[in-house]
Amino acid sequence: MALMNFRCIPTVRLAALLLAVLLTGKASAQQTAGFVAQLDSVLVLDGAQREKITAICAETSAEITAIDKTIQALSRSDAEAAEKEKRITEATERKKAIRDSRDAGIRALLTPEQQRLYDEKVKPARPAVLHFGMNHDRANCVVCVK
Repeated sequence: MALMNFRCIPTVRLAALLLAVLLTGKASAQQTAGFVAQLDSVLVLDGAQREKITAICAETSAEITAIDKTIQALSRSDAEAAEKEKRITEATERKKAIRDSRDAGIRALLTPEQQRLYDEKVKPARPAVLHFGMNHDRANCVVCVK
């Protein structure tokens, strides 16, 4: 078993929280506050940055929650399958655009050094979740092999 780098635990928690928020598209005020607090612990935000990032996250959270409710209503509707799928796909694309604009807004508020840390530690290119399956081949896995 490989030794664990304990200095990366807050970063791992932050990445897991960010991933949960991105995947579910839902974030309560408590999750938003927790995300901003962990972001602050990694990036050392000043007061103005903290307030603006909290506002961005709260606003986008409300928009994404509304879209999620629309998607749930669409999935339960009696509409034709092709039309339902088209509208759900459009809503999902809107959610992705909102998340992308949120990430761009957060990144715009950061200093160049904070942006570097954000790109390296908060928004990793590799998935932060286990991706192993029953027949996982670590030697040929794109994620496992760097």
